[in-house]
Amino acid sequence: SGVKPSVTLYQRLLAGDENEAADLMTEAVKASSLETAFDTLVLPALARARRDRLARQLSRAEYARIVEVTRKLVEYQPGDSPSGSEGAPDQNAAATVVAGVPLRDGVDETGLAMLGRLLAPAAFLVHVVPPGPPSVETVAALQAAGAALVCVGAVGPGGGRRLRRLVKRLREAAPDT
Repeated sequence: SGVKPSVTLYQRLLAGDENEAADLMTEAVKASSLETAFDTLVLPALARARRDRLARQLSRAEYARIVEVTRKLVEYQPGDSPSGSEGAPDQNAAATVVAGVPLRDGVDETGLAMLGRLLAPAAFLVHVVPPGPPSVETVAALQAAGAALVCVGAVGPGGGRRLRRLVKRLREAAPDT
């Protein structure tokens, strides 16, 4: 068929068919790589869900369910490395801690979870904080965890003004990170 795989994934997520959505992910990873599956399948489906929510074509509950199921797919999707160690840092290597701060909502949080999966084999550990303005407690916890850098996650276009405000707050709260 002429339907893009990301549209098919989105349709399966809309229909609540988690098994078929998982099958689509597994096939995409086998056909290419985990990174390519995230880039060509998952991110476009999440961006479409956000667009549909902003256009009020999805209820809050539908949107939340799609994001939750997609997050599960991202977290539990087998990797594409032959050793089966994809997504797990080398236990002998000291992990570099990256603080992942979502710009807007669960879609951005899921994008950061994808980044965490992709960086884990290179001994990076991404700690994703919940969406929302970073609190003093959140920043303190990230500093205690030894975050070497902060990555703000944003899936899709827009959010420039919000991004500038968030970066300003993060710089004020953690000037050494």
